[in-house]
Formats: sequence, C-alpha cells, structure tokens
Amino acid sequence: MPLQLTRIWKVYKLIFKNILTKKFNKTEDASNWRAKIFIKIILYATPLSLLALLPSVIILFNNGRTFLPLFDCFILLSIPTVALISRIKLSYQKAYVVLMLYLLAVIKTVLLGSFEIGAIYLLALSVFISLLFSSAVIITSVIANICIYTVLGLIIHFQLFNSQLINKYPVDFWIFYSSNFLFLNMAIVVIIRHIITGIEKTISQQANLRMHLQHEVNNKNLLNAQLIESVGHYKSLFFRNPSPMWIFDSETLRFLQVNGAAIRKYGYTRAQFKLMTIKDIRPKEDIESLLDTLDKINNNNNGAAVSTVRHMGKNGKPFYAQVRCSDIVYRGKTERLVISTDITQQIQYTQAIEKQNEQLREIAYLQSHIVRAPLSRILGLVNMLKTSTDKQSETEIIAYLDTSARELDEVIRAIVNKTEGVDPVNHN
Repeated sequence: MPLQLTRIWKVYKLIFKNILTKKFNKTEDASNWRAKIFIKIILYATPLSLLALLPSVIILFNNGRTFLPLFDCFILLSIPTVALISRIKLSYQKAYVVLMLYLLAVIKTVLLGSFEIGAIYLLALSVFISLLFSSAVIITSVIANICIYTVLGLIIHFQLFNSQLINKYPVDFWIFYSSNFLFLNMAIVVIIRHIITGIEKTISQQANLRMHLQHEVNNKNLLNAQLIESVGHYKSLFFRNPSPMWIFDSETLRFLQVNGAAIRKYGYTRAQFKLMTIKDIRPKEDIESLLDTLDKINNNNNGAAVSTVRHMGKNGKPFYAQVRCSDIVYRGKTERLVISTDITQQIQYTQAIEKQNEQLREIAYLQSHIVRAPLSRILGLVNMLKTSTDKQSETEIIAYLDTSARELDEVIRAIVNKTEGVDPVNHN
C-alpha cells in the first residue's frame, strides 16, 4: 500500500509540474521564482486540503449544513482545475485563488460565526499574497482585510442581518479581536515582505551574475575558437610554407620545430633536427659571427632581425641564405622563429656583375692610358713624315712608326684578351 501511494504521488507531481512549468519564462528572475512558489503551494495544498476537507464536510452535514460543505468542495476542486488549464495566464490563476480564498474566509466567518477560522484563512491568504505578488498587491490585501473586519463590525453593531457573529461577539470585543489580528497580520506581512525582498534581490543579483558569467564564458569560447582558428592558420602557414622555417630555443639554440621545406632544403630528417642546434647548419668559421648576431638580437626589444649568412646542408655544401628572425611564444615560452631564403643565385649574380665591372674598368684604363701613348706617338710621327724632306729622317721616322705600331698592337691584343675574359651577364 505505501508503495502504491508513493507511485501515485510521483505520477501526480509529474503531471502537475509538466502542465504548470510551461508557464515559466527562460530567465531566472523574481517572477519565475514566484511562479515556482505558486506551483509548490498548489501542488502540496491540494492533497492536504482534501485531508482537511473530509472530516469538516462530514461534521457539517451531520449538523444539517449543506451550503458550506458544498462550497468547500467547489473551492477545493476549482482551484487546481483553474491552475491546470494552460490557456489561462498565471496572473489570472493566482488572482482566482486569492478571490476564492477571500470568499471562503468571509463565508465561513459569517455562517459559522467564528472569528478564529476567518482570521486563520485571512492570515494564510496574506502570507500567500506576500509570497506571490508585488508590494502594491500586498498593501491592497491588508486594506481588504481591514475593510472585511470593518464591514463585519458594522454588521454586528447595526445587526444588519441574522448572523451568529451578533450573538457571539460584542462590538467592543470584535474591535479588540480584529485590531489585534490586523496588527499581527501587518507585522507578519512586513516581515515576510522584507524577507522576500532580500530573496528577490539575491535572485536578481544571481541572475545578473549568471548573465555576466555567461557573457564571459561566451567571450572566452569565442576567443578560444579564434585562438584555435589562429593556431590552425599558424600551423598551416608554418608547415605548408615553401620557405624553410624552424623554431629554436633562445638559450640552448636547439631546433624545436621545423617544417617540410627545411627538411627538403637541408637534407636532415625531423628527428635529426631535434638533436641539432642552429650552429650545426653553419660553417665552423661562421659560428663566432653567429653568436655575435644572437647577442645583438637579444639586446633588441622585439627580437627581430634580418641578415645574410652562409648555411650548410647535410651534404656539406655551403650556400647563402637570407634569414628573418623574430620572437614567438611556443609552448608557453618565448622562442625564436626563423624564415630562411636561399639567395645563392642572387649573390653569385651580384659577384659576376662586380667581376665584370672590374674587368671593364681595367679595359677602360688600358684604353685611356696604355693605348693613348703609342697612338699619340704614331700620330706625331705621321705628321713629321708628311713634312720631312730628308731621306735619312724619313727612314728613322718609319722605324719609330714600326715600333709604336707594334706597341699599339700588343696593347690591342691585351685589350682583346681582357674583353674575351668578360662573361656576358643577363641584366634582364
């Protein structure tokens, strides 16, 4: 039997809550809290009222009263019925409960002639209103209680109609009872309202705090999503970059991470790189220069630097590389990121141009200085030959011409040899 009652109670609560909780709003505020209180009151008051109703109905019927027990049954059945109709707004449902309880309190007080039972209902009603309504409604309920006891006092004083209150309570005693009840009623309402105000303020603060925390959580989730996205972009830029890239420890100079382009360019495997330092890809004679450069980078606030250096792959052949170094946070520590670009062809091209320019400068020197001397002599001897009339002088001039011509020939041959040694360079 207890097990069956437990099952019935669980089914009753489930049905009741499923119907009434549809009226909840999605925010955790004071109105939502009042709605839950209303549901709890109806949920537990309905079966408890049934337990109180059965003996009172039996007693009233045995005493020849019919209206009051029927009205009690109507109240008991109508309140949960109205509460379970989902189409009726929650505010209307609460107003209906208040109205029915006021009617029940007044009718029982008048018909039974009992100040006590009416006071109990009105006091319970004041507590109910204090829990579920705003301050304006609570004040209205207190005024309504004052009006009810004032009207009942007038009925007693003027004997407006036949009521057991007239015979049971003199006017002075009624004033004494009602004034004490109203004082107790207002005191309880003020205390309950003070407590409820504190609870509502706490609920409001909690709701604001929850919204703030939710906002922060959303922001953090957004930042985390952006961070994950940026990490993905970084990995894509790092590992798929066509230029060799690596990250090395700023203290030990060990390789921490390398991309595929570095593996292909330098010939080492990823595992081999992890066992090496950046000094292992430099010629031995350049290591001291490397350490000096690192010291300069360490003194630089942003850790960024661009330089042209010589690197060396696994095959031992050095090549020129332009390296860009900058700081990067890797696994929670500031390390160095390096991007390397092979510029050997550019360096060789520049060196070829410089060599060609040097050769051209030598040719220009030969043309302007060495060629000019024998050519000047030849021109002078030719003029002398034109004006000479002495055979012996002509013979000597011709001999000097031959010597100068041979010197000029040797110079021209030297220039031709120099010209043949100049490699053509494509300037496009």
